Amino acid sequence: MVELAPMMETQSAPDKGKVRLLTLGDLDGRTLAARNARALIADLESDLGGSDHLSAGQRTLVMRAAVTGAMVEHLEASWLSGGDYDVLAYTALTKLQLRLLTALGLERRARPLDMQATVVTIKRTIVDPKAPGEEKSAPPPCPVGPPG
Repeated sequence: MVELAPMMETQSAPDKGKVRLLTLGDLDGRTLAARNARALIADLESDLGGSDHLSAGQRTLVMRAAVTGAMVEHLEASWLSGGDYDVLAYTALTKLQLRLLTALGLERRARPLDMQATVVTIKRTIVDPKAPGEEKSAPPPCPVGPPG
């Protein structure tokens, strides 16, 4: 069971005795984990059409998926560096992240192909393999000789 006490702090007077729950907004964001979580939040929101198009529930799921991702990444880094590794926690977190992402309906989509840029690239590669700006050499002489 998750212990909530370390995540809570009490406020000073005059609100003494009240519990203040911390949020992602309370973090200064200087840790790599916080920066990665915020970057993943931005990426997921973008994948879903932008934060202004998301419901409150979707925004909550995006935040949970990103924080879960940061926790999974921490466990992976710990294991790869030879540190302690909790297989049960890792398994539970990766399954949770999958469920959250599935609930959001995320799937990989191919980007539209820019055919004009592709054709230009192919022509440059096949027809004129030299890089732009390089001198072009004369074609090789004909091995058969001139007609006549």
